[in-house]
Amino acid sequence: MWLSFLKTVALFFSLFYQEKILVVGDSEAAHVSHFYEYVRTYREDISSEFKGGTNIQQWQDGLMDAALAKHPDVDTVVIFLGTNNIGRKTELDVSAILGKIKGKKCIWVGPPAVRGKKWLFNKLLRDNVLKVSKCFYLNSEEIKLTLPDEWHPAPQSSILWLREVWSLKNEMD
Repeated sequence: MWLSFLKTVALFFSLFYQEKILVVGDSEAAHVSHFYEYVRTYREDISSEFKGGTNIQQWQDGLMDAALAKHPDVDTVVIFLGTNNIGRKTELDVSAILGKIKGKKCIWVGPPAVRGKKWLFNKLLRDNVLKVSKCFYLNSEEIKLTLPDEWHPAPQSSILWLREVWSLKNEMD
């Protein structure tokens, strides 16, 4: 009887729980931030921290710390980073960023097909993310996104992109 009561209480409180989601990154994160209402449920509280033109190294060197200081109790972190590193031909260690969110659900959203190309760096980034963490990796080059300036998604593509991210996020639950 006591166990049944505890289960009922837990179920009751779970109805009011909101998953705290933090979206961080470069201008790609900024572009999609205008379209959260297309994916958000009443059980999700989404916050953003982004800075256009930034690269992975800048997030390792302090931007991730600042974002997490503003949002210390997040459950899930979505990372839009790598687009400003696409010309790189060698692996970039991302363990400093991912180590800061160890134990949280995580999706790293790789760069889109900038200038209509698939970049070696996307594969190197994916391999490194998967090697050093339990973070999921979304290969955005495989999504048919419209990039009017060859870098950033059009509004409908931002929505499509977020839906892909949320589909992956929901698989983690």
